[in-house]
Amino acid sequence: MLEGEPPTQILPIPIREDGRQHTGAAINTVLGKKYEDAGSLLLASSKGLGWGGTVNAELRRHNSLSGASFIQPINEVAIALAGSAEIRRRADGAEQRFESRAGVSCICPKGVSVRYLNIDGDSLDMLHLYLSKDASGGLNDRDTNAEDAGLVYTGGIFDPLIHQIGLAIAEELQASTKSNRIVFDTLSLALSARILQRHTRADELGRVSDLLCV
Repeated sequence: MLEGEPPTQILPIPIREDGRQHTGAAINTVLGKKYEDAGSLLLASSKGLGWGGTVNAELRRHNSLSGASFIQPINEVAIALAGSAEIRRRADGAEQRFESRAGVSCICPKGVSVRYLNIDGDSLDMLHLYLSKDASGGLNDRDTNAEDAGLVYTGGIFDPLIHQIGLAIAEELQASTKSNRIVFDTLSLALSARILQRHTRADELGRVSDLLCV
């Protein structure tokens, strides 16, 4: 680089399934396609950092977004980090409508048929975590899909632990160094464990059973 020239800005690259992400999506699928199509700004990406593991990450800025129907191609967790917006979305059940602000997260399992996804706000920064098809994150040996794992299509979650894990992943993502892979993989495993512990159908049934036994 010549003296006096500004440093070269490396633009983040959207993540595609190339057989190493193990999401279960078709090869060459853009994992955040619905956000790309809606014009969301990609701020940072784990693409090219060699992190591997069971989670791929993108940091995106959303303004107003109106998404058409789609089949969710992968297991995804989205965590709001800054800004606020109203989110309305619907799959097979009732509409989910909530205010998304720092710390609020959503889960969208692979294979869910989403009728619409609308984001209404000035600016909302979200960390999008694309999980492997094995939603257990390597915590067991089963090739677990969303239905088997019982992942629940849920929005408006405020789980302090997921929020803190998201902040830590975003920090490592923005540092953009390959040396952070061990940290990222550790955080990814913690995220998978928390989701399976607190946000599956088995967990919901367990809580109902506990209430009935009281």
